[in-house]
Amino acid sequence: MDLPQTLHGQLYLLAYDRNRHRFGIYNHSLFSFALRAAMLTDLYLIGYLEDKGGKPYPSSSAGPGDPVLRAAFELVAASKLGWAELIAESPRGASRDVRDQLQATGWLRVQRRPILGVIPARLALYDEDMVSGLSDRVSGALHNAINGLQADPRPLAVGMLGILGQMPTVLSFKESSRYRQELRQMTFAAIEPILGLHQAIQTFLEDQRRSTLRI
Repeated sequence: MDLPQTLHGQLYLLAYDRNRHRFGIYNHSLFSFALRAAMLTDLYLIGYLEDKGGKPYPSSSAGPGDPVLRAAFELVAASKLGWAELIAESPRGASRDVRDQLQATGWLRVQRRPILGVIPARLALYDEDMVSGLSDRVSGALHNAINGLQADPRPLAVGMLGILGQMPTVLSFKESSRYRQELRQMTFAAIEPILGLHQAIQTFLEDQRRSTLRI
């Protein structure tokens, strides 16, 4: 079985911690934001969406064949929201949809059933080695871009989405700190969906900070 070709499918698989042999997400909200942004990024790179005045617009009357991407495409077509607002729209639903799709295609399987809603289900990968290879390609694209070298745009996009979503399985916190300035410059030079993810996350974190101060 081949790896998922979609950015959202690849990003979800990269959340797998190969050292601990389990999925480990530090901030589920940011991960869900990143998955929604991955869908919009895919649609943008393929040519189904274009940017007009800071907002996404369909550039095709027909949506893509992938059902998750098609649902994201239809959401854009029915909305007048900007990139950041769309990314923040029902992010939890995005995570569930991607997980269900990967289970349906056989890339994820439930290793342990949830117990009384207290002990959560544990998901296992179809092939850890293939995901390890994907991780190497994404890491290579990121390091090429950081060093000013040419990088494959799709692995680079997955890497940028993972970094903004604060996924240490994509780039460790140590490396993220080390290359903070380079990554900041890359973010502001990125395509609109990735920049929209940055804006959505900044708004989300600021709202959280304000809520904490009011307590």
